[in-house]
Amino acid sequence: MIRLNKITKTYKHGLFNEVVAVRNIDLNIGKGVSFGIAGNSGCGKSTIARMITGLEKSTSGRIEIAGRNIEKLSRRDISQYVQIIFQHPESSFDPKIKFGNSLTEALKISKGFSLSKGMKKINELMDLVGLHTDLLERYPHEVSGGEAQRLSIVRALSLEAEVLILDEATSMLDLSVQARIFEIIMEIKNRFNITLIIISHDLELLSKVCDELAIMKDGEIIEKGDTENIMENPEMEYTKKLIENFEFFI
Repeated sequence: MIRLNKITKTYKHGLFNEVVAVRNIDLNIGKGVSFGIAGNSGCGKSTIARMITGLEKSTSGRIEIAGRNIEKLSRRDISQYVQIIFQHPESSFDPKIKFGNSLTEALKISKGFSLSKGMKKINELMDLVGLHTDLLERYPHEVSGGEAQRLSIVRALSLEAEVLILDEATSMLDLSVQARIFEIIMEIKNRFNITLIIISHDLELLSKVCDELAIMKDGEIIEKGDTENIMENPEMEYTKKLIENFEFFI
């Protein structure tokens, strides 16, 4: 579903210097797989997410989505395949527009839906994620963090994305809310066979919800494979330290 081949991303730092954010990243993420990317702050995991969604371009290498070169796709085309949920989902909604209008407008632009058809689809998805449709009459500042996350899930599902990326999507929420959000996400994954890419510093969380796992350090993937195997038989000393002491990971 998602393939990264020798992806490198560098940023200009001043007139003559460059900073390498990620280096020679190879990933092959199959359809319906829950894939975790773990690493400390600044290791490059969020940069990978932004390149997969087309928010940033890689400096070199090739990214494919469903066998198509991402460089040949428009942002609109990419959004048909991939949606991302950020750490602060409320900031991805227009603060001056009610949720109902934001969600139906996205369907109008992407799918050509009429207002009534779009609202019908949104109402069905609101029920799926356990939200009352009254929230559609509210503005982003009028809902909780957990509600905003679930509304982001509604938007992603309404666009029928095949890949859902969660970039530290629950790190600011209470543990009980985190648990409920991931229950919903995993139910949806299994129901619609969605590919999940979950980016987090929380190795314990990833070990519970991911089929496969990649460990990043200083812009490189140092270990990847079956999650259970990595957790039980880590090869790299860095990974061993993360497993032995989750606090080291923050």
